[in-house]
Amino acid sequence: MKKIYWLIILVMFLPLFNVSATEKTTEVYIFTQQGCPHCANALALLDEMKSSDYPEIVVDEFDMKVQPKYVKKYQEFATAYNINPTGVPVLYIGPKTIIGFQETEIRQALESCHLPISNCINPNDYVAEQLKSLPAIPNSTNPNSPQAMVGWVVLGILVVGGGIVIVNKFF
Repeated sequence: MKKIYWLIILVMFLPLFNVSATEKTTEVYIFTQQGCPHCANALALLDEMKSSDYPEIVVDEFDMKVQPKYVKKYQEFATAYNINPTGVPVLYIGPKTIIGFQETEIRQALESCHLPISNCINPNDYVAEQLKSLPAIPNSTNPNSPQAMVGWVVLGILVVGGGIVIVNKFF
């Protein structure tokens, strides 16, 4: 009877000691360019930190020289994080942006994400959320848009009017 009693108690308290099968990961997004020495230093630091203290780090590298399609993603991230980076590397760790190779800042950002209670979110999720909240920007580069049509009409009037003035002046 005692064994059943202890088994029931164990089953009741087991959820308190449940260790999640999926570990919390820390996503690090880094925009780089092939041949950039600062990018290589940042990637080496992330690899070192992952192998020693922070095995939960997942590094997503976006090399814009190898894959030019990542330039658009680079611009989206800059817009969402409200920054104006002028080069690489640019790291996104949770809500933090780090421009350039700044070892101390990278370490601090990862340490804050490593805390049990942290506000580190996936940078891609943050960007998607921020871009949804921004007002839609009309595509003025479309030659068939109303703004472009007004521009073409004004240009046409100026060309025709200028032609009439030139013809009247010389003839």
